Amino acid sequence: MELWYRWCRHRMPTRALIVMVFVTFGCFGLTRNLGGGRRRLPIRFPGQKSQQEIAATKSLPLGKGKEHRRTSIAHPKKAIPDDESTATQRKKGSFQNLHLRLSRSMEVADDATDEVGDLHGDGKYSSKELEMPPLYGLSNFKDTGDKFLKTDVPIFWHVPKAGGSTIKDVAGSCHRLVMASNVGVSGGHANDTELEIVHPGGSAFVNIDTNSVEGIEHAKDIGFAESGLANIIVSTLVRETNDLLSPNHMGRFFAVFRHPIERAVSLFYYLQVADWEKTYQPELANWTIEEYAVSDRVENNWMTRRLSGNMVDELDESDLAIATETLRKKFFVGLTTKMEESMDRFERFFRWTYHIAPINQEKCRNKFFLEEGGANRNDKKAVDRPREGSKAWELLAEKNKFDLVLHDVVKELWDEQEQLLGPSYPQGYRQIKQTCCKCNPPTYPPGGFECPK
Repeated sequence: MELWYRWCRHRMPTRALIVMVFVTFGCFGLTRNLGGGRRRLPIRFPGQKSQQEIAATKSLPLGKGKEHRRTSIAHPKKAIPDDESTATQRKKGSFQNLHLRLSRSMEVADDATDEVGDLHGDGKYSSKELEMPPLYGLSNFKDTGDKFLKTDVPIFWHVPKAGGSTIKDVAGSCHRLVMASNVGVSGGHANDTELEIVHPGGSAFVNIDTNSVEGIEHAKDIGFAESGLANIIVSTLVRETNDLLSPNHMGRFFAVFRHPIERAVSLFYYLQVADWEKTYQPELANWTIEEYAVSDRVENNWMTRRLSGNMVDELDESDLAIATETLRKKFFVGLTTKMEESMDRFERFFRWTYHIAPINQEKCRNKFFLEEGGANRNDKKAVDRPREGSKAWELLAEKNKFDLVLHDVVKELWDEQEQLLGPSYPQGYRQIKQTCCKCNPPTYPPGGFECPK
């Protein structure tokens, strides 16, 4: 470099030399930015794939074939090689192989670790630390860690056969919260042009249907989003519920989750006997669980499809990435195995306290958690439930391999989210801030309270 400089100074005028130096170093910097420089993980919209991914995913579906490879979620252009341990996992079931690859995809390459901080100190990264696909269709929802406001609207995502009916019963019958679900349109209210609170069965409901796209559209047209009538919205839908909210009334998702295989088995036996449900299928009465598992009636990754928005096409790891990110950012979670503790967390998170008759309300709550063991419980076939590792279990695992990965994410969130509550909202919060509008003399919270009749 020094010899080149002396030669140029001897041969060129000073001004020309300065121009040459700037041009040389400018080209060097441009080449570095184009060829190397900061590595940036690409953003991919749902359904949008790069040419490399299209080529990579033309192989057989996960768990089938011999030497196929899939693309990493974290690094779409970086194929994950199959090694001996991966081949062993494939033999045990494709859902286990998928779980192994997903955990690998959360590892950041060594040359990028100085660009993205290792928040956990273990060299692995959750989806919330990586540049993931944008969460489309959830503009009216807050993230789980955002500050809670009184105008926020709790939305309970009801996962079938995961304890959801118990949560709804406690919220409606014991806390006496006004709910918006599909119950409010019973008794001829489906086409009401004005909003009102109705009482089918005794509990309070807004006269809209939140479990169908048509019902949500109708609720939007008659001004439900800005009405503030519901204390809690219940639905099996996810992104469709965005139209039930507004920037002035933002949604907060919460849900109870159950192990996907246990849920699938419970649903099968429930459908055999639940003649009061629209989904009742009497022809299933003589089926075995194995016959159900290989039929077209068994659910296929129910949670992943709804959380990702892909209800029709074959699922891939990009759908799993969207579902995972949606869970991490938007959902406050509970577990079926810890129902009473889950309800306590919901009460603390949403500031639900007793305001009517606290003693009776607590007895009502205990009835569901300590006495009955949950609503819609079916123990008739408990002895026939397949064990892990059995043929029926493996068949159902193959149909729910993405949901199995999501369930592990849920368990991680359960451990993490306790810190969101803090010392201001301790266990048993429902009774700490309680008032009694039906006592003599009555008491009311500082913000006022309309005592139900």
